[in-house]
Amino acid sequence: MGGPVMALDAKGRVTVPAQFKEPLLAGEHGELYITKGPAKNLFAFPKSLLPQVKAVLNQLPTDARSAVARRMVLGHMTPVSIDSGGRILIPQELREFAKLDKEVVFMGLDNYFELWDKGQLAAQEEALFEGTLIKGGFESLDFSGLQRVEPDA
Repeated sequence: MGGPVMALDAKGRVTVPAQFKEPLLAGEHGELYITKGPAKNLFAFPKSLLPQVKAVLNQLPTDARSAVARRMVLGHMTPVSIDSGGRILIPQELREFAKLDKEVVFMGLDNYFELWDKGQLAAQEEALFEGTLIKGGFESLDFSGLQRVEPDA
């Protein structure tokens, strides 16, 4: 079932797995942005990718469905930092949206990653195999061309 599964503590903090943490601490100074994703999940982008994320969103068609995608991603974009314990605090609004409960799956997707509630991810994957997942306004959203840019020291 995807990537590493980490425990969410009572305060809404989750430890970032080493394979995600090391590049974020080295090149990004532990800074990333979390926002709502298309399937009741969360996107997490390194800070340096933010201009490219905005460019991808601005290239979407100018229809109502794409406007919803832009509003959901940009409107809920929240900066977070990795603390000295290697954790990030996921804001309550975003935890509730993604129904993050106790187990959070980190799903690596090249230059960014997704956060999923373990049970929600299992349900989404099952729906995909059954052909019942509705994509909505995210059909044209494609972050696959993002390129990691090393920030100035």
